[in-house]
Amino acid sequence: MVLSNATCTVYVAGTSTAATLYSDNGITPLANPFLSSSTGQVAFYAANGSYDLVVSKIGYLTVTISDIELDDLLAPSGSNSVGYLPAGTGAVATTVQTKLRETVSVADFGAVGDGATDDTVAIQAALTAASAAGGGAVSLVRALTYKITSKITIPSNCGLIGDGTPTIYAPAANFNNTSLTNRYASNSCVIDMSGQTSTPFTANANPFLIGIKIQSQVSQGRCVDAVVVRNATSAVVRDCEIYGFPVGCGIKAASLSGETLFSNNYIHDFLDNTTAWVGTPQSTGIETDGDRVNSVSSAGVKILNNEIKQIQLGAAAVTAYGYQTDGINLKGIFATDFVITGNRIIDVGEGIDCFGERNVISNNSITNTYGYGIKLIYGASYNAIHGNVIYNTGIAGIVLTGSNTVGVGNCTQNDISGNIINNVDYLGVWGASATGALKVDNSTGAYTSRVTNNLFANNSLDNVTKAGIITGTDPDNNLFINNRIITQPSVAYVSGSETTPIYDAIRTGVKVGLNAAQSIPATTSTKVQFNTEAFDIRGEYDNATNYRWTCQIPGIYNVTAQVRFNTIVAAKDCQLLLLKNGNTFAANQSRSTGGDQTMQIVSNINCAVGDYVQANFYHTDTVARDLSGSVSLTFFTVSQA
Repeated sequence: MVLSNATCTVYVAGTSTAATLYSDNGITPLANPFLSSSTGQVAFYAANGSYDLVVSKIGYLTVTISDIELDDLLAPSGSNSVGYLPAGTGAVATTVQTKLRETVSVADFGAVGDGATDDTVAIQAALTAASAAGGGAVSLVRALTYKITSKITIPSNCGLIGDGTPTIYAPAANFNNTSLTNRYASNSCVIDMSGQTSTPFTANANPFLIGIKIQSQVSQGRCVDAVVVRNATSAVVRDCEIYGFPVGCGIKAASLSGETLFSNNYIHDFLDNTTAWVGTPQSTGIETDGDRVNSVSSAGVKILNNEIKQIQLGAAAVTAYGYQTDGINLKGIFATDFVITGNRIIDVGEGIDCFGERNVISNNSITNTYGYGIKLIYGASYNAIHGNVIYNTGIAGIVLTGSNTVGVGNCTQNDISGNIINNVDYLGVWGASATGALKVDNSTGAYTSRVTNNLFANNSLDNVTKAGIITGTDPDNNLFINNRIITQPSVAYVSGSETTPIYDAIRTGVKVGLNAAQSIPATTSTKVQFNTEAFDIRGEYDNATNYRWTCQIPGIYNVTAQVRFNTIVAAKDCQLLLLKNGNTFAANQSRSTGGDQTMQIVSNINCAVGDYVQANFYHTDTVARDLSGSVSLTFFTVSQA
């Protein structure tokens, strides 16, 4: 407007209807007509369309300008001149430009996402811009594939976000690291969310990666990690898919603090079968504290509801190095207060390894592990291992082991409760190895730290080929109580030399009788062949060959034997004896009355695994005499004291 103090009215073109106008912020209503400013100009805003502008001033002609077209202003400045009011009561008005800049897209910086164009620079530029603006999410356009040729670095308060469909693709020609120790170079990891790894060791705050696929070109003989997170606080990696890698980690993390979360990721199909490595190759779905920064251990990390599947080595690599793959590996000896819950782990060397303290490992499903389902090692203590389901495992479902590592304490006060373990040595590859559903391993070398004072309770153990429980050695003082060993292994329910009482949830209960007369030679202590079972809850009595009870859970047992006879000449000596491993530990002697007579003996006996107990009868008559064949009168019972 060029007239000072003129009245201006804006009409919808061709009508006498005044238009709705706004002031310079594009939001605040402006009176129509309005008075031009004393400087002779005024700014007004209206919706796109055609308008008539009428300008009048006393003493001057009224001027009408018809069919003015009000269009969107061009970027970049135009969007800052257009108002935006979010829906909802109490919403705060802003501008279109501010609203659009809430989320940065890699496409804003030239990323193509066609799987062939190198988008490394564009993606990194988008993250740098977000960081310069104080942080925020950088989005990847859905269902596109972004090829990169060197690692992407995520700064503090920034991250990449997608809806689960965009892919970051890492070609083997660019990610070609072959060193097992050079894990953080531009060619050895795809996404780096780490803080400073040298002085002053500033942590990377709040980095995140959400809803992104990370795909490696399938090519073996390389060591590449998908995501590295070291020296970070409140890092988040969730809803991502990571696949196609050779040797490496899906997520390799260390020195984490704050509310760090790794959840709902799908990490799968890692494979390497090469044998030219310097050192031992290790592939892991999620690893923490294998390489700490400034000796700082992680604490409070949550690893929840991830699926980790087929992290594998081929046959040649297994022969050369062993099956060195894990689902989740908590490698830090001082890592504490982790929550590892709800994860599904399938087809790996070992399911979950834990070196730390005060961690909760619960309600995970672990299937098809070549070695162990869950392993506590290197002084792991005060951990709660609850409610996990381990199906098809190798050496053991859950193992606790000692260590010769300097500075490592005992593996102690862990609570192993309520787990289900089914089908040990499912591949049948461990031969004479000591396999068991629950295992305490203090046997390899002169361990300087022991497995001691741990609780194993209320676990359900089934389909074990050698032992349900393998104990430690005295004086380890581990307690095994109410574990239900469902099927009888080929050797014993329990092996190991630890004599701490073991209480099975299915306790010993045996009653057997003699269903036909048995001839007892004169002056010869003879085993009574109790051949009819009333009950034998855990299948411990042999009623067909050896006619004896064999201990399979160490402990103290109550044993009762009773015999009935009626033909031994009066005044002859008769003895009823109880024997353990062929040696008498209790005896009852009486003189025959010549008529019907019953003898009974009751005693307690402490038995280790494999000890056997039987009843013998002896008399001094001159000829063989019979015991009555009556199950109700001639019987033998064993029960836990």
